Amino acid sequence: MAGPPVPTHATRQVAAWIEEYNLDRRHSALGMRSPIQFELDLAHQELEVPAA
Repeated sequence: MAGPPVPTHATRQVAAWIEEYNLDRRHSALGMRSPIQFELDLAHQELEVPAA
């Protein structure tokens, strides 16, 4: 039985791009925040909103 597939150079490059895109790259549509930071800020805001 064959083991798990070995990541190729292309697979590693794509994974690095996705990580950079989500963690480091700033997006003007998100107020110059990364997607991860935008989600964290949104979750924090939702926790601070008092129940009506």
